[in-house]
Amino acid sequence: MGAVRDGSGNIVCASGGSCVPINLFGQNAFSSAAASYVLDSGQAVSENTQRVVTANLSGPLPFRLGKADPVSFNLGTEFRKEDASFEPGRLVAGRSEPARPDRRKSVCAHFWRLQHREYYTEVFAPLISAGENLAVVKSLSFEGALRYVDNSIAGGDNTWSTGARFAPRCRDGRWAHDARCVHPFDPGAGNHRAVLRRRAQP
Repeated sequence: MGAVRDGSGNIVCASGGSCVPINLFGQNAFSSAAASYVLDSGQAVSENTQRVVTANLSGPLPFRLGKADPVSFNLGTEFRKEDASFEPGRLVAGRSEPARPDRRKSVCAHFWRLQHREYYTEVFAPLISAGENLAVVKSLSFEGALRYVDNSIAGGDNTWSTGARFAPRCRDGRWAHDARCVHPFDPGAGNHRAVLRRRAQP
């Protein structure tokens, strides 16, 4: 389409200029100049960069609650910065194509940035430690945590948590509970009540 013969009988583009006609039918029917005119190479570049800085300090404090182990703490902060860029290249960018000045693409270059900050603290306070050798309780402790998060997209917010840990002291051996329900027509049964017995197993 749009191909005509010039005065010498050669097939040329009717539009003239640098246009090179191409024959799409047959094998090797078009020249390298025709292929170069209709083909173009494009290159898109995407780059992602992340920077992370973290600081943390933890250890025991110089005091304790009663006879339990010392109270321990943890302090920390984290800063994260992420950059992302995309360059679609000349072929698909939002610019005119050399062969078709009237045609424009909708793919555009893009740049994106995220900044994230966190500040946190944690406290672990033993109330009863295993070294106290209490009869029933092996250990009992309280723990709490507080965290502040500041995100350049989602905004800032505080989060917190509290909890306790309890461990009973188990004596040597194992206790098992067995229950046996006596059948009312069992001749060996003294009565019809459920019999419960408890025995210690090594």
